[in-house]
Amino acid sequence: MIDKDENIDISVQRVDFKNKKLVDYDKVLEMATDYLTQNFSDTILNLFDIDNKEEVKKQIFVNIKKYLQDNSLAVENISTDELIEKIYTDSFEFGFLNKYIFDENVEEINGNSWDCIYVNYSDGRIVKLDEKFQDEEQTLSVIRRILSISRNRVNDAEPIALGEIGKNRRITVIIPPIVDEEVGVTFSLRNVNSNSVSKTTFLEKGTATQEMLDFLELVLRYGTSICIAGGTGSGKTTLTNWLLSTIPNNKRIYTIESGSRELDLIKRDENGNIINNVISTETKENKNKEFCVDQDKLLAIALRYHPDIICVGEMRDKEAYTAQEASRTGHNVITTVHAESAEDTYDRILSLCLKADANINDERLFEYIIRAFPIVIFAKQLEDKSRKIMEIMESYIDDDKKVRFNPIFNFEVEETKLIDGKTVIVGNHKKVGGISEKLAKRLMNNGMPTNDLNKLRKE
Repeated sequence: MIDKDENIDISVQRVDFKNKKLVDYDKVLEMATDYLTQNFSDTILNLFDIDNKEEVKKQIFVNIKKYLQDNSLAVENISTDELIEKIYTDSFEFGFLNKYIFDENVEEINGNSWDCIYVNYSDGRIVKLDEKFQDEEQTLSVIRRILSISRNRVNDAEPIALGEIGKNRRITVIIPPIVDEEVGVTFSLRNVNSNSVSKTTFLEKGTATQEMLDFLELVLRYGTSICIAGGTGSGKTTLTNWLLSTIPNNKRIYTIESGSRELDLIKRDENGNIINNVISTETKENKNKEFCVDQDKLLAIALRYHPDIICVGEMRDKEAYTAQEASRTGHNVITTVHAESAEDTYDRILSLCLKADANINDERLFEYIIRAFPIVIFAKQLEDKSRKIMEIMESYIDDDKKVRFNPIFNFEVEETKLIDGKTVIVGNHKKVGGISEKLAKRLMNNGMPTNDLNKLRKE
């Protein structure tokens, strides 16, 4: 939180420090930036909160001023005011990248090299920027400043770096020798937009139909665990965020995310009071493994909080085994995973579960996974950059102990054409089946009204 003590003068005044120590600007910048990131990291991260950016900026000015004053630091031919402004700009502003970093319509900024940068917009556009850095050194300087905000760095000893910037931004950086010297640096800065998405947005963009969204809302509400599968950029997180937002406010949601917060579920009334029941947790890495908190550990703890719904942001490792165990023992779980189709999702979950080294054969474990996640949603970003729910599928074990895959909805591509140099995909969502009697009985036992249940059966 920003200190709003009215006694603090957040204006920057011209101050003549006594007994100034004249230091090279680069040295002052290095010392001041290190001091700020070490002592005011929470304040700095608030710069990425668009609504409070100016207030945060003023607070950082105060901290820079105090640091310079306490250490009697100055730079020849630069006034105190100018020095404070320059340190702030060089530490926490990122040149022409700024307007893209803070643009809510930008999903990714991808630098293939210092002079080749692409911007991916939420409407599917991918634009190669005319703007570029002066050279490799300037690019690396800016990227290091971005990394420093999350107390991460990239250098010869560690040529690959990951960072979390603010609430919903991630950065990945690679430098030589992992990439060629003439490239200088490659980076990918992803802005995960966790703003609430309404059902109307999905309908307008053709992501799904009203019937499909109603189906998903009902099965999740009445105790059916769901796995959302797809590749990066397919809309898994957005769909998860919306589904959880439909849960009644009195039901307790416990979320587990890996390293950064992407889900935004807290609801407030007009007076700012929280009106729903949400606990949000995230993993923490540590060089000392004893102090690491991974998803598996958070999932085990979640069971002690008596949640109505557990959300594992993305299954990446052995937490998949714990997630299926939680689902099979009566907990409602929603999660995501990287997979290439609805059916392939179960093989992917199996490969993750095997990392837990549980004493169980593969065939029995596969059956457990089928029972744990009866509904799989497969989402994809198509060639024209539109995001579609390609399939909603139920799976179950029949009376003969055989695995059955039961497609309920799918998206059928009718035509792919080129209009004004742009790919356009024409197709429709269709209902191809209804739920099994096994799932119908489960939903009925969980309190689903008969009228709603009949809508989910095959017409």
